[in-house]
Amino acid sequence: MARLCLETDHLKAAVSQLDLLDRQIERFSLEEWEPALSIGVLETLWLSLNRLLEGTQEVLPETGLQIDKVYRRLSRLDPLKALGLEKKQ
Repeated sequence: MARLCLETDHLKAAVSQLDLLDRQIERFSLEEWEPALSIGVLETLWLSLNRLLEGTQEVLPETGLQIDKVYRRLSRLDPLKALGLEKKQ
């Protein structure tokens, strides 16, 4: 659902869905048990947050902090994926 929201430019809905998934990943330590799943969620969340940031004049300070946090976690799980995202920016 979150990817569909991202692809159709419903960015706030995508971020909302992905935030929920990210909280579940943290709650159940899924980064350790399901790293591929965690990487997919973090990558999609990072893309959604960055697109949301690009398309708005009202940037909340916590959005930038969240982008940094997601990027750091993604870098820890899959450094090459994180570097690839950095190039997309």
